[in-house]
Amino acid sequence: MDGEDTYESEPVLFPIKTLNGGTSTAGCVHFVDMEAQGNLLHGLLTWQPATSTAGYSSYQIDFLDSEEHFVDNVGEVQISAETTFAVPRGLVIPSGAAHIGIRLKDSQGHTSDYLAAFPIVDNQSEEQVRLAVREAYFPGAYPIGLDAITGVLLQPGGAAAYDRMDAELLLSLIDSTLGPR
Repeated sequence: MDGEDTYESEPVLFPIKTLNGGTSTAGCVHFVDMEAQGNLLHGLLTWQPATSTAGYSSYQIDFLDSEEHFVDNVGEVQISAETTFAVPRGLVIPSGAAHIGIRLKDSQGHTSDYLAAFPIVDNQSEEQVRLAVREAYFPGAYPIGLDAITGVLLQPGGAAAYDRMDAELLLSLIDSTLGPR
C-alpha cells in the first residue's frame, strides 16, 4: 500500500480468562456470545482440560444462578474429546441463570465439587456482537485480514460451531478495520 508498512495480526484463538481454579476442573474458559438477540446464546465454548480427570468420563456444562447453583443443563463433552462445545444458535438463557459452569462428571452421573464458572455476557445487538468478537479474537489488531478470519474459523471445534452467519460476521470485520479510502 504505497510504501506503508502494514501487517496482518494473528488471531487470538483462546483468550485467557482466569477463573476459580482447581486441579480437578476445566481451566481458561472462553466464550463469546455471537447471538445478537437478547436472552439467547450462540458460539464456541472452549476450555483447557482439567489436569486430573481420573475417575471421570465427561465435562458437564450447566447454567448456574448468581450463587453458582445449578439452573439447567447445557450439554456434555466426553473427556476423550476436544475441550470445545458448540453452543447452538438460539439457546435460551433460562430464568435465573447468571453463569455458565463446567465440572467433571463420572459414569454414574456424580459431578465434581470443583467448578469453573463465568458470568453470562448476553450480547443484544449486532454491534455488541461485532465489538465482543473483535475484542476477544483480534485484540489490538489492525488490519484484520482474511488469514486471521480463516484461523478463527478453522480452530479446533470451529467447524462444528460456526455457521454461515458467523462466517459473514467475521468477514465483515475486515471492512470495519480498513479505515477511510
